[in-house]
Amino acid sequence: MSWFSLTPDRAGEHGSPADCRCHGRGHGMRVKAYGQSELLRNKTDKLDAASIARSCRAHDPSAWVPPATHLRELRELVRRCEGLKVARVQEINRQKSGTASPAVAASIAAHLDWLDREIEAVMDAVQEVVASDPVLSRNHELLLSIPGIGTVTAPVLLAEVPNIDRFPPKGLAAFAGLSPQEYSSGSTVRRPGRISRMGTERLRRALYMCALSSRRRNPALAGFVQRMRAAGKPPKVILLVIARKLLVFAHAIVRSQRPFALEAENHDGHLIRHLIRGSTG
Repeated sequence: MSWFSLTPDRAGEHGSPADCRCHGRGHGMRVKAYGQSELLRNKTDKLDAASIARSCRAHDPSAWVPPATHLRELRELVRRCEGLKVARVQEINRQKSGTASPAVAASIAAHLDWLDREIEAVMDAVQEVVASDPVLSRNHELLLSIPGIGTVTAPVLLAEVPNIDRFPPKGLAAFAGLSPQEYSSGSTVRRPGRISRMGTERLRRALYMCALSSRRRNPALAGFVQRMRAAGKPPKVILLVIARKLLVFAHAIVRSQRPFALEAENHDGHLIRHLIRGSTG
């Protein structure tokens, strides 16, 4: 047999290099998240392998296609920068809480200095990768045209959704975990609506942070935010809806290859679909 399907037991990002090598040699990678549907009482590597194989045979998932090398590099750099920022926040909290040891205080200060330098160096590397590819550079420029999306979030969008233009809008929202989730049964069980949180957490977190600034900076959302507040919607709900709108804006802009333009409102105050100006407009 010259071709076979591989369904690995993934552990974080450790499988990525092997996945890419297998794909490069013509062996399809088929990855399927499997749960507890088989009601197995035990867990061993052998049982896991058999369960994954049965799942692959039953569901026949699409073959995994690795992103291009520069997109993988961008994703690794963006995630590295995120990890450094998390460590920086932890050290700042330790510094604020105080310490009785001058040596510990000096160590924290030195580590913070190192983290600041590393974050800056990684961000520079991110910009170099973006600038190295014409398509990536153009999409980065387009994303920056959206008020509220800056040089920190735009690379996250490009890294976590490398083929954003291939998604349908609703599918993209689901991928980010921003699609609504209903939980009901009959006429008695009906929980309040919420987002699914089933997508990539990094993308959702980046969009949520963007929503915090877009709520104030993006004129296209001003009327929408006012109406949501007038309807009594909680602030967090408003932010999540803004995050989804920003993702829809990003999707439309990258697909059309035209920068963002301010949204207009009709005489009833309802937002007209966002306008996208051409390169000569």
